[in-house]
Amino acid sequence: MNKNNTIIVIILIILLIVIVIWMMLRRGVDYPRYKKYKYVDPTGQQNSVVDTVLFDLTLNYYKLPPASSSRTIITLSTIPERISLLGPTLASLLDQTVRVNEIAINVPYVSRKGIEYEIPDWLDIMSKSSLSVSKGKKDKEKKRENIIRIYRVEKDLGPATKLIPTMLRERERTFQANVNLKNKTTENKTINDREWIRETRIIVVDDDNIYNKHMVQRLVDCFENDQKRIESKGELERVEKLETISNTHDSHFEWKGPSDETLWGKPDRNLKAAAITNFGLVLNEGFKIPKTLTTSRLKSIFCASREVDIVQGFSGFLVTPSMFDQRVYDLSVIGKIEKDSNGKNIGCPKEALTVDDIWFSGWLKVSNTRIICTGEFHKYLPLVVGGSLSKTPDLWEDENKMLTTNDQKTLDWFSRQFAFE
Repeated sequence: MNKNNTIIVIILIILLIVIVIWMMLRRGVDYPRYKKYKYVDPTGQQNSVVDTVLFDLTLNYYKLPPASSSRTIITLSTIPERISLLGPTLASLLDQTVRVNEIAINVPYVSRKGIEYEIPDWLDIMSKSSLSVSKGKKDKEKKRENIIRIYRVEKDLGPATKLIPTMLRERERTFQANVNLKNKTTENKTINDREWIRETRIIVVDDDNIYNKHMVQRLVDCFENDQKRIESKGELERVEKLETISNTHDSHFEWKGPSDETLWGKPDRNLKAAAITNFGLVLNEGFKIPKTLTTSRLKSIFCASREVDIVQGFSGFLVTPSMFDQRVYDLSVIGKIEKDSNGKNIGCPKEALTVDDIWFSGWLKVSNTRIICTGEFHKYLPLVVGGSLSKTPDLWEDENKMLTTNDQKTLDWFSRQFAFE
C-alpha cells in the first residue's frame, strides 16, 4: 500500500470514528431505552424472575392515540431458535407514541430446516387472552382484544414469511369487509369513496431489534404526507385494477377473487401511494448495490426524505398489498432453471429466498411503486438486541453467507427480466 492510499484509509477511519461518536451523542436519549428492554425476559430463565414488562406495556398501549384512521398493523416472523427471545423487540413495538391495530407474528409449524416451532407459554398467553381495562369514573370494565396475535402458516417461506402471509390475510379481510358493506347497502343508496374500507397499512420489522419510540409514527406520517403532497399537486392517479392471482404460486397461498378494485380497498380515485422505509438504498448505475461506505448510504442516514430503490427491513418499512406486482407471491419461480440460447442459466437464483428486502423492492419497482426514505435516520436507528439473541443463528445464515453477493444475484435477475437500469 503506497503512502497516498495509507493516508486515505486513515482519513476514512477517523471520519468513521467521528461519525459514530457524533451519532452516539445525538442518540444518548435512546441508550436508557436499549438498556431497559434488552433484558426483557418473560420466561424468567435468564434472571430467575418472570418479567411483567410486556404485560404492563400492553395495558398502557390502549391509552395511545391510533396511528391512523385506516387499519394499520405491524408484522414480523422469527426462527425456532429465537421465538422465546422476542421480548425486547415486542417491548419496543409496544412502547411507541401511537398504537396499531395488531402486531402479527407469522409462525410456521416447521422451519425449512425441519425444526418444529415451540411457542413459549408467555407468548401464547399474550396472543390469546383479551384484557379487561377499567374505564370511566365508575370503573366499568371494557374488553380489549389482544394486540399481539400469532398466525400459524403451513409453509416456511424464509424471511419473506414476515410479510407474504400477512398481505394475503389482510387483502381477504378488506375484501370481505367491503363485500359486507356492499351487501348492506340498498339499491337507492350509492357508496361514496370515503365509506369504502381502505386496504391495510402494513409495517414490516425484524425480530432482533429494539426499535425507536417514534418508529411507527414516522412511517405513518411520511406515508400520509406523501399522499397529501400528491393530492395538492392534482396528481390523483387511477390505480390499475388488481388482477386475480394465478395458480402458479404455492397452493397454500392460492387466493382468487373478482378484480373490482373498490372491494380490495382501492377506490377508483385513490392515490398511487409510495412505500415508506426508515432507511433505504439508492442503487448505482446498472442496478448495482453501492459499496459499504458511500455518499448514497450516508445521505440515507443523515439527509432529509428522498426516493430510494431498496427498502430495509431492519429499519422498518410500510407497504400496502396493492403496491406490489402480484408475482411477489409466486415464490415457485425462485431456483427454477431457465436457459438462454447459450445454455446459461438465467432463472431466478435460489438465493433470492434469503434476501427478502431485495425480493419485495424488486416487485415494488415492477409495479412502478415509489419507495420513500423518511430521512434523518441517524436520530432513529434501531439497536440490535444482542445478549442471548446474538448467540442464535441469523435468519438463513447458512444459506446466506455472502449477503451482498446474493442481493446482487437477485437484482441481476430483476434487471434481466424487466430491463431495469
